[in-house]
Amino acid sequence: MIDFSLLYTCFTQENQQRILNFLYHWYLKTRSDVYLRVDSRTLALDNWGWGLALRWNLFREYEGQSLLVPLEDVNTLCRCLALCHASTARGHGNSWEEIALLVEWDLKDLERKYEGDRLLRMFGRGFNTGQSVWRRADRHAQPALQTFVLHIADFLMETHGIAEAGSGRGEEILGPEGRLREDNPIVEHFQFRLPRFHPVCVFEVPARSIP
Repeated sequence: MIDFSLLYTCFTQENQQRILNFLYHWYLKTRSDVYLRVDSRTLALDNWGWGLALRWNLFREYEGQSLLVPLEDVNTLCRCLALCHASTARGHGNSWEEIALLVEWDLKDLERKYEGDRLLRMFGRGFNTGQSVWRRADRHAQPALQTFVLHIADFLMETHGIAEAGSGRGEEILGPEGRLREDNPIVEHFQFRLPRFHPVCVFEVPARSIP
């Protein structure tokens, strides 16, 4: 698992290239699937909260564990986010209707974080990582996950001498679903490999003492 914001925190092209070089050769190239951590939260559950989590089949009793929830699994996300509020909400008299509003806000906040990192990368000040490429109309409208993988595709094209730095030619080897075009002669010749990426929110619970 890697942080979704990893590439968007690089302020220079050189730093971004170093990170991508290590990431690709030592991690991505050999894997078929990789989780992208968009956000993470720790659940502090009391006994009532644990009971609710077990009824919803989210966690195993007494064990410290992490649950990786895909962003498209809105039902499980809502349940986990509700658990974030449920234990403390009981002490403040919050109703389930109020908790539902908090969960709705959390979902919007998660979406803003998912989209916001790439927008900061495109338009934020202080970055020297070829922003002009990412302000092109055809890339500005790309989904967040496609944009992330395009960063890596650009890197592969540039570091193998196929494209000039900042030219933005990753689309030549990357399909619209974030997968390499395996029948592309460049991909075949250089044996490029990339995993499927799965954006997730991570929910962690510490182990609790057995009564």
